[in-house]
Amino acid sequence: MGLTFAFWTETALAGASVNRVHYALFVGVSMAVTAFPVLARILSDTGLRQTPMGNLSLACAAINDAAAWCLLAVVISLAQFKTVQGVQTLVLVAVYLFIMFGVVPSLPAS
Repeated sequence: MGLTFAFWTETALAGASVNRVHYALFVGVSMAVTAFPVLARILSDTGLRQTPMGNLSLACAAINDAAAWCLLAVVISLAQFKTVQGVQTLVLVAVYLFIMFGVVPSLPAS
């Protein structure tokens, strides 16, 4: 939906100097970010926070947000056409993913 919205609004919002693909990727990824605090509040207010489905939905939203922010960083670095920054961003995303999936799960629960 974000890519479709981007192609419909490109001329009105992006202007002629913006790369069409970069604009579409930016809008598409930006629209994929969830309102994590709002979801947490809704689940808390309705009493669903302590249910398995509530925990699963929060976990999925957290993973979705982390992935979307990483993708957004990659898209922005690609749009700048600076190879060094693009590679640096990809390396930092890889380090982040390694820490989140390799180090954090092995930490003792408090």
